[in-house]
Amino acid sequence: MRPVSVDGGHAVVDPGASGPVLVGTVAQLFAGLSLAGLGEPPQCVACGCAMTAGRSIVVAAYRPAEQARWQLGRCYCQRCAPETIETPTLGVMELQVTGRVGTQSAVHTQSHAYCLLDPRVQAVSLPERSLYCSRRGDD
Repeated sequence: MRPVSVDGGHAVVDPGASGPVLVGTVAQLFAGLSLAGLGEPPQCVACGCAMTAGRSIVVAAYRPAEQARWQLGRCYCQRCAPETIETPTLGVMELQVTGRVGTQSAVHTQSHAYCLLDPRVQAVSLPERSLYCSRRGDD
């Protein structure tokens, strides 16, 4: 599946892609997504502050063109977050998503984990873009 554009918060997927095609809002894709890989609690990569439940967060999410699963690369507090995706990667769909830190509970294991609430796209980089193209002004 190959995203070709992001329109009004919706991920629009190439209808000619092989396999099932899912079109959903960013909220549907990222709401409740676990932040477990970003520290416990998540920490800003720029200043190191801990982002506990209720705090605003900016998360860099990426998905290589040949993969179906989104990954979280890093997170920032609202104060340290860049306004755009500074170094787009060729062949990778990248999103900069803002939201709040929440918690999810697993009753059967009596455990809690941090998750993303109220996600909204702040910046997008399509797989066709790269740092080289951006510097040349060809995007």
